[in-house]
Amino acid sequence: MKNAWKWKIGLFLVTVFSIGLVCLAIVQEAQRTLLAIVGEETQEKTNLSPAENIGLPPEVMALKPIVERVAKELGIPDEVPYLLAIIMVESGGRGGDPFQSSESAGLAPNTINDPEQSIRQGVTHYKSCLDLAKQYGIQDHKAVLQAYNYGGGFLGWLHAKNRPYSFEAGAEFASQQAGGAKTIYTNPIANSRGNWRFLYGNMFYAELIYQYVATMQQGINQGNGGNVQLLEAVVNTQIDNGQCYFLTAYYVDKLGGPKLKNSGKEFAEKIGDDYNWSAFGWTVIIEPKPSELQPGDVVNWYAGGILTPQIYGHTGIISSVSNGGQDFSTYEQNGEKGEFVAKYNRTYDITKIRSIVRKNK
Repeated sequence: MKNAWKWKIGLFLVTVFSIGLVCLAIVQEAQRTLLAIVGEETQEKTNLSPAENIGLPPEVMALKPIVERVAKELGIPDEVPYLLAIIMVESGGRGGDPFQSSESAGLAPNTINDPEQSIRQGVTHYKSCLDLAKQYGIQDHKAVLQAYNYGGGFLGWLHAKNRPYSFEAGAEFASQQAGGAKTIYTNPIANSRGNWRFLYGNMFYAELIYQYVATMQQGINQGNGGNVQLLEAVVNTQIDNGQCYFLTAYYVDKLGGPKLKNSGKEFAEKIGDDYNWSAFGWTVIIEPKPSELQPGDVVNWYAGGILTPQIYGHTGIISSVSNGGQDFSTYEQNGEKGEFVAKYNRTYDITKIRSIVRKNK
């Protein structure tokens, strides 16, 4: 009898222990799942877009080891592409103050005459802007870069007004600081905006930096039949007469689309309307939302915008997308870079998009 009770008690304890192990496993799995979800959300909310450099000369690249070392010391190793782009814009990598950081240290311009000291001061100043942006919950690298030029007060201004960064916001801030005073600014990046800037900092600063960084993941399969690698072979060359239309015509022809060249059509903004795209296995999306943009898409901008002051509009090919479509890079052929095929970084709101045209997979 006693043995029977012992057997029953033992069986009961084994059962309870087994149930406990199962429950523990369930709890642990739930914790892992929760941590994964939280980790993904945290990464999405706190990580600014990863970047790589484009178009940097040897003078700038020679400084990369110092920049990498200092950035790592200060805990911002992922910011190196932006830091190198700042050097490119500030000095092209030349001179003893490649970051032009004397002023941010409270010194007269070009007082610093040691590249490492210049880099350390520049990276420190950049990190202060990055930290302030995170404090305000601002996750746009362009806002950080513009603040590097304007000062941290710009980030406070955005935060106080609850405004996301845009070129227009940066220009408004500069206008307020300058009392509306303007000066001539002859730079290709300002051609479409009249070659002037407000007399405070440089309202084009973030745009200048973004000429030398690509912030998006390239070549991701988005479920379409586009192939931007076709355009790598023609970068820095001129197709036909150097107009934007002929680059898009070249790309579309390579993918078996309608013949745009010598079609008699000439308005880039109407490319999505002027051809029977569906007959060639392409899809047209009129006035797309940012979330609808994909690498490989032909993008056609309305005429009359900041990017397209003339009557024809503008066209290019999207090479990569980030920030939910608010930022994207392109291949274009236009006057900004001498009517040669080149890479650009664009924002969704720079000029209204009339259509995108996508090769079906």
